[in-house]
Amino acid sequence: MSGKDEKIVVIGLDGAPFDVISKWSENGILPHLKEVIEKSTFGCLRSSFLPTSPIAWTSIVSGKNSGKHNIFDWGYREKGTYKIRAVNSTNIKTTFLWDILNKKKKTTGIFNVPITYPPIPVNGFLVSGFDTPNTNVCFTYPEDLTPRIKGHVKDYALSYQESYTPGKERLFIDDLKSVIKAKKEAIFYLLDHFDLDFYLFVLMELDHLHHKMWRFVNDQAKADYIYEVYRLMDETVGEIMGRFPDNTTFFIISDHGAGPLEGIMYINKWLYQLGLLGIKENPSIFLKTLLEKTEFFSKTYAACSNLGLGKILRSLPKSIQENAATSFISFEDIDWKKTKAYSFGRFGQIYINQKGREPQGIVETKKECEDLVEHIISELSRIQDPDNGGKAITKVYRKDQVYSGPYLEDAPDILFEIKGLKYNSSVKFGLKKDSIFDSPEFFDSGTHRREGIFIAQGKNIKTGSSVNEATILEIAPTLLYLMGMEIPIEMDGRILEEIFTEEFRKNNIPCYTKEVAFSQPASSAGYSDTEEQEVKKRLKSLGYLE
Repeated sequence: MSGKDEKIVVIGLDGAPFDVISKWSENGILPHLKEVIEKSTFGCLRSSFLPTSPIAWTSIVSGKNSGKHNIFDWGYREKGTYKIRAVNSTNIKTTFLWDILNKKKKTTGIFNVPITYPPIPVNGFLVSGFDTPNTNVCFTYPEDLTPRIKGHVKDYALSYQESYTPGKERLFIDDLKSVIKAKKEAIFYLLDHFDLDFYLFVLMELDHLHHKMWRFVNDQAKADYIYEVYRLMDETVGEIMGRFPDNTTFFIISDHGAGPLEGIMYINKWLYQLGLLGIKENPSIFLKTLLEKTEFFSKTYAACSNLGLGKILRSLPKSIQENAATSFISFEDIDWKKTKAYSFGRFGQIYINQKGREPQGIVETKKECEDLVEHIISELSRIQDPDNGGKAITKVYRKDQVYSGPYLEDAPDILFEIKGLKYNSSVKFGLKKDSIFDSPEFFDSGTHRREGIFIAQGKNIKTGSSVNEATILEIAPTLLYLMGMEIPIEMDGRILEEIFTEEFRKNNIPCYTKEVAFSQPASSAGYSDTEEQEVKKRLKSLGYLE
């Protein structure tokens, strides 16, 4: 790597929690991050209200809220239907940080950022991430980079392949570690062949670890499993940083934090109980409710996994797997002509079934919609915490209190958090359950929090300092300011001027400009039906998508 020009490198550790990184860097578990933090500005980086990776990473690389970039979750309702599709790069309706840099003749390398498939043309390279269907498709720009990476990195993987099974943690941990090592090898290959101005590398394995094994964070007997992955990630960050010259500026960030998952809420069941959601009446509903009540498929799958038959189940035809996965009541079973509100997506999101927006919307006027939103918010405030009798819904907002911009219409009409983000929404309706609350699904024990990490190190960055109240919206304008670029006034975040030395601030006055209108890349084809099913299956394994 040439040391001629100063470089900017951003390393994204998806899901890295501020409290864990702080504690474990201090006590020696993360020696490299400890050394970096001591020479940097360090603090908490606050995520989006719904702290999900597609929202957060798109906000990080655009400097804008969802109302301006059009990503509200891993899924979206296809216009004219009630079909939930998986988002991809064609759904994003704004320019990226690297677009701005490329227009100013800066070269950029982008690796594994969520929602960059299909690959987006850049002046440099782009390797799409977790939401890529498989490694048999072209997942890079330029196109010839795909076979080069696959030829150089044995068993390059997009995500873990070994499904998590309680009692078989070693298999899952080893798989996660192999993915980290493969991605590190791919990054090194890219650094050997591309000498660029700006790099952004994202590694998602800490997040996947948290979802399945957070229960062991404070378990002395099994915490070593967690430490193994964290130590490997710490070592990987150190090795990546070691490939760059001394005059490089580094940002190490996470899109959100993590914490324990204590349960789930059946939001659509709650709406059904309120009389706001209707279910069709037909023979298949009886069978589905019976299967859901007995948890037949989930118990069968768990039993087979414990017997070591999980791979056999996963080898069954996709049609059979899909039928098993959707054996519970789903959107197909909703009677939309009797439905005023419905829910889908992570955490707490409710949509009004509006006439003119939804294909069978029945809420007609603006006033009727506003009154219904007010009614639902009032009812949410009445829900009791199943553990202590207090309020279960700890924060609730209308969409215009969270988002703004040209795509506000497509946002959920109501957003809320359940028990301080300790509970998630469920992909199931749970109509035959005794309560609207239940235990976690998919063997999950961890979920997201808003408190991620922010670390900045470089000659123009303060040393041994801290940053307060930083948000993901401020990464893009801060990086542009650092690189001497004009900042689009459409960006929502401020410049984190407090992280820079006094001399740098004195010699660099921020400049702002109006952004060039967004235009969709000509090569945007989205997912094929087969590709989308592969992505949905991966997202379902983490409870991200119906």
